[in-house]
Amino acid sequence: MLDEKTRALLGDKEAQRKFTENGIALDCPCCGGKTDSWEDTGNWKGFVQCVDCELTIESTSKSAAIAEWNNRAPILNPEQIKKLEG
Repeated sequence: MLDEKTRALLGDKEAQRKFTENGIALDCPCCGGKTDSWEDTGNWKGFVQCVDCELTIESTSKSAAIAEWNNRAPILNPEQIKKLEG
């Protein structure tokens, strides 16, 4: 059985939504590295950045940056994910 993080990384939108609602940025889509997220309240910006390759996304707030970061194209479709679990 796939865990929620794996499902989110494979493109399961419901799993991605759960991570986003909890304020957790998924691993980097380019290198798989861990991420850091923060808000620059002076400039009204939010950021998510990979600590390894430094891929960065900027948005209007930290929560918006996490939502954009976590909303990635699916690697597998829902049917393929179900086959992996079966």
